[in-house]
Parts: sequence; structure tokens; C-alpha cells
Amino acid sequence: MRTALLFVWQVLLMGSVLRGEPKKTRAPFLPEMIPHVAHVGWTERDGAPLNIVAIAQTDDGYLWVGSPFGLYRFDGVTFASYPVTPLDAPLPVTNVGALSSDGQGGLWIGYDHGGISHLTRTGALVNYNPENGRGPNSASKFILRPDGSVWCLGDNKVLVLDGDRWVDFGSKSGLTHNQYLSLFFDSRGDLWTSARGKLYVLRHGETHFSLYPMKSFIIVDLAEAPDGRIWISDGWRSVHPLDSETKQIPTNGYVRIVEADGTLWMAQDYKGVSHVRQTQSADRFSELVKEKDMSAEQTNAIFRDRDGSIWVGTSKGLDRFRPSVLRKLTNAEIEYYPSLARDASGMVWVGVLSHPVAHSEGGGLTAVGPWVGSSPMIADDAKRLWLVDPFLNAIFCYGPNGVTHVPIPADVHGVPAQSIGLDRDGAVLVSFDGGGLWRFDGVWRPVVDMKLPLDEDPISIFRDPSGKVWFGYTGKVAMLDGAGFHLLNDARIAGFGSFLTFAMSHGRLWAGGSQGVAYFDQGSFHSVVLQRGGTLKGVSGIVEDEAGNLWFNASVGIVRLKAEDVDEALRGRPVDYDLLDQRRGVEGVATQLRPTPSAVAGMDGLLWFARLGTVFTIQAAQFSPSAAAPIPLIEGVSLNGVAVRDREHQTAPLAIGAAHLRGLEFDYASLDLIAAETLRYEYMLAGEDKGWQEAGSRRQAFYSRLGPGAYQFHVRVSSAKGQWVELSAPLLLTIRPEFYQTLWFRALVAVLALTLLYALYLARIGYVTGQLRERLQVRAGERLRIARELHDTLLQSIHGLMLRVHFATDTLPEDDAVRSSLQHALKSADSLILEGRRRVQDLREEIPEEGELTVRIVKVAEELELEKLCSFRLVEEGSPRKLQPEIQSELCRIAREALRNARYHSQASVVEVKLIYEAAQFLMKCCDNGVGMPPSIVATGNRPGHWGLASMRERTNVIGGQLQVWSSAESGTEVIVKLPARKVYEAPAARWITLLRALHLVKQAAP
Repeated sequence: MRTALLFVWQVLLMGSVLRGEPKKTRAPFLPEMIPHVAHVGWTERDGAPLNIVAIAQTDDGYLWVGSPFGLYRFDGVTFASYPVTPLDAPLPVTNVGALSSDGQGGLWIGYDHGGISHLTRTGALVNYNPENGRGPNSASKFILRPDGSVWCLGDNKVLVLDGDRWVDFGSKSGLTHNQYLSLFFDSRGDLWTSARGKLYVLRHGETHFSLYPMKSFIIVDLAEAPDGRIWISDGWRSVHPLDSETKQIPTNGYVRIVEADGTLWMAQDYKGVSHVRQTQSADRFSELVKEKDMSAEQTNAIFRDRDGSIWVGTSKGLDRFRPSVLRKLTNAEIEYYPSLARDASGMVWVGVLSHPVAHSEGGGLTAVGPWVGSSPMIADDAKRLWLVDPFLNAIFCYGPNGVTHVPIPADVHGVPAQSIGLDRDGAVLVSFDGGGLWRFDGVWRPVVDMKLPLDEDPISIFRDPSGKVWFGYTGKVAMLDGAGFHLLNDARIAGFGSFLTFAMSHGRLWAGGSQGVAYFDQGSFHSVVLQRGGTLKGVSGIVEDEAGNLWFNASVGIVRLKAEDVDEALRGRPVDYDLLDQRRGVEGVATQLRPTPSAVAGMDGLLWFARLGTVFTIQAAQFSPSAAAPIPLIEGVSLNGVAVRDREHQTAPLAIGAAHLRGLEFDYASLDLIAAETLRYEYMLAGEDKGWQEAGSRRQAFYSRLGPGAYQFHVRVSSAKGQWVELSAPLLLTIRPEFYQTLWFRALVAVLALTLLYALYLARIGYVTGQLRERLQVRAGERLRIARELHDTLLQSIHGLMLRVHFATDTLPEDDAVRSSLQHALKSADSLILEGRRRVQDLREEIPEEGELTVRIVKVAEELELEKLCSFRLVEEGSPRKLQPEIQSELCRIAREALRNARYHSQASVVEVKLIYEAAQFLMKCCDNGVGMPPSIVATGNRPGHWGLASMRERTNVIGGQLQVWSSAESGTEVIVKLPARKVYEAPAARWITLLRALHLVKQAAP
């Protein structure tokens, strides 16, 4: 469907040919490549103000525009209305009529009514007007001289700034009372001004103006060419050199002029912008070029910036014109994609729909042959050009003997040619869109092969230097060599899209297509990856220049890979590139269907590119993408939506109270009036961000709820070349803490928190201690109850029974054997009662409650009368420390049990207790040199019917310790108790508890 519509469109465009209209109705085709100007416009939709009447550029690079509606600052992207922030002083009136830089970062502002204002670099606004007696009522032009003097055309007078006021210089220098319309200084220092029908000049070094001898109507503007020639704009008459009226440019209206490197630009009231270039002959000029597609035809101001760009203010916006390295085909109404071909001699052929073919020779273009339709073209080995005219159903040949044509097969009548190439032997191959692949060597033959795709015709055809022929399809490539056709359709190729063109460069075959650029290596195509933007899409032309750089005609513009980057691409690495796009004058889009190729290299390093509606050439050696590196700057800082710092009002460092900080905004920018849209930003707030934050084209950074401290805001910008430039000095920011955020306040809170935790700890210790004492009291009461029960019941009953048995025994004869047995049983019962009373006594006995552990153990030894039976020693090792009271009690009970076992069972001569105080633990060792315990008891930890060892182990577990028992017949017995230091040693808190309890007892005892 798409192909059919394109073909119908071409038929309609060629209607005159099909109808056989007389050739006299067509204007002669005089193709010419002329210098091209890049044009970009901004309208109200882009934020531009209406009716711009004044333009200036300050030293920091900002462009300022004035209109009856106020003053605006432009950074290449945004038009900011002045005052930009509440920190800026408001203008006295809004009807701005003139602007000029003051050379120090400030701006002179003239009003139609309201005087003059000087906006300084620091943001101060100084006003000069009749009310304060320091200036005129209106100002229409400013001039800043190299000596620092400032001149003005105000109230139609020539004024100069003298101290703090403007004075009438003209009246003091011989000018009569009149309405003066222009003001201009030339390179010699001569001052020019004009009135109706008169032109005056004050020569450098003289004191009075003189009337310049010439006729004029109303000279409204002057300019100077590089050769020193003065140009004048004589309103409603002409623009011409001051010393020559033979070569005039007729005008109609008020024309403002500005000179740019030999080109005179003219902004004419309601007729847009035109420009003319002076030739080597002083009285000859190039043809007048009128720019099209402006924001509006009504022009009000024209200005040349420091980069050479021409800015024009119109009734509906702002336009920028910039000289380009490109040249453009003119004198042709190009309604479709042109076609290109290069012959063996390096000459280039250009085909344009509904025009004759143009041939480059002698430094220009010459139209050759009849008017033809659109077709791809190919030059054969004999320098002949071939193309297919779908309207005349013929293949045309442009050779030394003129233009000839041969009919195409009837099967493809009316079918456009998709691509044309050469076969291995030089015959012509034509791929018809939907009509198949054909070969022409004087006779037409269809090309059919089972290895070629059956459902698609070749999109592109290319013969490489080795004689191989390559055919591009969608997701497939076919190659023809001496062995026949070969089809390549692996996964890499399948994802490449349509193969639109082929070329040889750096010893490799390159392919351009809808999804990128690739090179052929090791049997397949490998895509080229770009550092910025991934892959390069929509490439229908590839060409290499004399320096080995590779150029691509792509959908985004014309792209160049430098030779060293091509080598990097062949190594599979991402590469950087240079881009010529709409901002640099490239118009249209490269063809995505036909005709291809859309780029060829001509003679002398000239590269040709065909795009929709035009043809461009570029001298590859003259192309230089270098531009001034963008410099980031801070435009402003806002706190909670209120500006606290801007470009003019800066404080270093910026200090903010933490209590007032809810949102913080940093506004930054980088001035690039040529390609601001390509800039990319990253920022970092040192002290908050861990690394650079990617912002893309966004020019604001937002933060909220920052903590107190010192911060540094960094920003960096990357141009289209990908080189990062960082802010020269970071913005210093200090957030002052509130009292509750200070270190002393935090320390106080920490102390209070620790005190509270300490109090809770004390309470917990007191609670746990009380619980433990209560449990101990309950246990002690239970022991006493059991002892009473044993004494009052069991022992008393046994004692009563023994008395009865004793009485019964006394009744028996002394020689009675029964009496002897009973007496022996009574002796055993006495021993049993004695052991029972001892056990009752053990239950009722309590360990000493007073004194340290050493004192208690000594008392236990005295109760057991150890010194009467053996030698007893108590030894302390290390620095004695206070032990927890509850732990002391349990250790004393364990020691009692160990000493009792030694007293009654060990038969020892030496018994010793060691208390060892270590930093990490506490040990208590109870040793004797007795007979030891049987190994079975040591292994099981218990003697049948006895509970001493089990009791010691249970008590050790209760207090969180470890019990070890060592025993042998040779060395005796050793009982070791180990306790961690944190459990056994009394902390300072315990001492405070003891002191508090003592105070409490004293208070209770007080009357």
C-alpha cells in the first residue's frame, strides 16, 4: 500500500510529463550549491515573548530580549521573565525599547517611556529619568565603547553617560536641534548619526560633527564590513555602501542591518530577513537570499552574538541564524528524496524528481538530459549512469554519446525501481518493487535462484571491490560470488531490520539499515554501539572521507565517526560521534525506502548527502565540531519555594536554619545558545548523596528534611560530545541545628536515657534480689518444717519402738541367742537414730549470714571441727573482689558440703579451700589429700542413697556456674566451681543498692 501511494504521488508530480505539456512551461533547471544557514525559531508556544524589539547578550552568555511586555532572559531553553526571582529589583516600567551589555556582566535597559535603567552584575538597578534629573524619557539604542564610555540615542538626541547622569553630547558638538535617528561608531572611532535627509559624522580627534555629502531619505542604520566599508540603510529606499550608490539593494520599509564576516543581514519591517555576501569585487555581491519559515515576517530587532549567530526579534517570537559548513542545492523544487551516484572519475550525479539529472563538473552542477522521475542510480565501470524512469517505462543511460533509453520488460511497467547495482561482470541489476530482480546487459533477464528469498525483492544492491555482489533484504542478506548465491540470516542479521545500503571502509563491508549500522566479520554482521544513544538508526548512506572518517546519513542527521573511533568500533567497543542535525542546518530526513544510497563521496573531499527535499554537500576537511565547552552555573536556590539566592544575589556560604527547612531547590543551567537541548546534567549534594545523581535535561535538584551540617552542592554538564565539565567551585551550604539538634542536647538526652536505664536496671536488680530472697526464705522454711516433722514423728516413733524392744530384750535370759540378736539390732537402731538426728540437724542448720565468703567458710570449718582431725587452710589468689550476696550464700553451701564429705569420708590429713579472683571468672577449689572416691561415683556424680554431690551440682547450676570433680586414691579429691565474672562479682550498682538500703533502714529507725 505504501509503495503504491508513493508511486501515485510521483505520477501526479510528473503529470505535466505524462500530459505532454510543452517544455516552454517549465523554468530552466539551473542547479547550484550555495552556502547554507542553520535556522531555529522560538514562538509563544516555546515561551518566547511577542513583539521582541531589542536583543543583547551579557558577558555571562545570557541572551536578553525586550518587548513592550517586559524584559526576558534566555539561556537557550527557557525564557525567564524579569524579575526572575523576588530578590530582583522590579523595573520602573515594562515597555523596553533598547538593550546593551555594559561589558561587566550587567545590562543597559532603555524604555520607550520611562528613561534608562542600569542592571548591574550584582542585581542592583539604577534608574536615569527626567524625574531624578539624570536621564532622558526614552532610549532607542546603546553603544559601549572599548574605552568604557557608554553612548545612547535618547529622546532623539546623541547622549553620553557622564558620571551619574546622561548629557547631550550632540548639542555640545555642533548638532542642531533635530530628531536624530541612528547612532554608529566605525572601527576608526568616527561617530555617525543621521536625521531626515542628512548624515553627520564626528571624525576621531575632532570636536564637532560635520555634514556628510550625500543624498538620503531617512538613514535608519549603519554597519561596517571587514574591509572597512560602511553600509547604510536608507529607509524605504535601499541598502548600499556609503561610498557607492551604483550597487543598491532595493528595500521598502525600515531596515535594520548587521554585518557578519562579509555577509550583510537585513531585517526589513514586514518582509522578513535577507542576506547578501560581498564578493572579491567591491561593487559586486552574491544573489540576495531571503530566509523562509520564520516565526513571523514582521521584524523588529536584529543582533549578532559573540559566537557569530544572528538573532532576529519578530512580532511572534525569536529566530536564530547561524552559518553552516553545509552547502545546499538551490533552484529546484524538490518534492521527494533525491538520488545520488558517483562514477569512476569521482564525479557525482544528482537525480531530482521532475527535473533533469545534474552532473558535477568544473566546480558546479550542470543539468543533463530530459526531465525524469525519481529513481535510484548507478554508474558502471565505463562511467555511464543508469536509472529507471517509471513514467516512461524505460532504463536511461547517460554516456559519452548522450542519453539513450531502452524499454523495461512489460512485466514491470509502471513499477518503480527499488534499487540498482552492478553484477559481477558489470551488467546492470535492477530490483523492481514487487516486480522481482532483473539483469540487463543489452537484454532483460529475470534473476531467479532457490537461495534467494521468494517473498521479497532486494532493498539494496552493492558490488564490493572483490567482485562479490551483496543484496539487502529485511532481516536477511544474500551474497553472490563465483560459487553462486549464499543466504545469510542468522539471529544478528534478523534483528537488524531493513538493509538499506552497503559500503566498503577500513577493509570491511559496512551496512546501514533501519535498526543501526553494522560491519561484516567472520560470516556475520556486528552492530556498532554508540556511547550516546545506543545504536544509530535509519541509515541509508555510508561514505568514507579522505582522512578515513566514516559518515552516515541517518534519520537524526548526518553523523561522523572519526577514524580512531571506527577502529574502536571494529573492536566491539562503544564509540563517540559528531552530529550535524537541525541545529546545525541539516534539514529533512534520510530516505528509509528508496532511492539509495543517500550518500556518496565526490572529488576533493566533497561529501554529498540526499535528504527529503534537499541535497547537501560538506567539505570534510573543513568540518570542525569543536565548540566552547559548556560551563555550569547556579541560577538560584529556593527555600520552601521562596528564593534565597540567585545569579545576582549571592552569599557564600549559604546558611539556613534547620527548623525552617522543609524543601530545598537548586536551580542550575549551562549556557549554550546553539544546542542547549543536547546538554545533560548530573548533580551531587556532598554530605547527603553518595554519588552523582543523573538529571538528564532537568535543571533542578530537590531535597527535603536535610539534617544539620555542612554540605557542598556540585553540578556538572555534558555536551553532545559527552565531555563532563564541573562547576568551578561548589555551592557551600550550612544548615544550622536547632537546640534539640545540637551535640550538647543529644549528650544530655543520652545521659538522661542512660540514667533512666540505670534506674530501671536498679529496680530490676532490686526486684530480682527480693524474689531470690523470698525463694530462699521459702526454702529455708520448708527445710525447718521437714526437720520438725522428722524429729516429731519419725525419730520419736523409732525411739519409742526401740524402748519397747529394749524392754522386751531385758526380759530374755542373758544367754538367749534371741537376746543377743535383739541387742545387736538395737545398736544398729541407735546408729540409725544418730544418723537421722544428724540429718535433721543438717536441715535445721543455716550457713553463717554475716561477713565475706572467707569468714563464712572459716565458720563452717570451725563447726565441723576440721582442725581437730586434720590441717585446714583457706587461700585467696588474685585481688579479692566483692561477690554478689546470693552467690556467696550458694558458694558457702557448696563449700560446706565439700568440707563435710572431707570430714566424714576422706580420711584426709590436709583440707584446703582456694578462692581465685580472675578478671574473666571466679574459681573456688575444695581439695583434700584423702583416699578419694570410687571411680564409679565420680563417673555417675552420685553415691546411692547419698545426695551430696548432686546437691552441689544443682546449686552450681542455679547460680550459672560449672562444677568439676577430680578424685583418685593417690591424690585425693578436688571440687572446682567456676563462675563468670559478670555473674559473681558485685557491680558498682550493687554497692549503691546496699547504700540505699542502709539509708532506708536508718530512716525507718529514726523516731
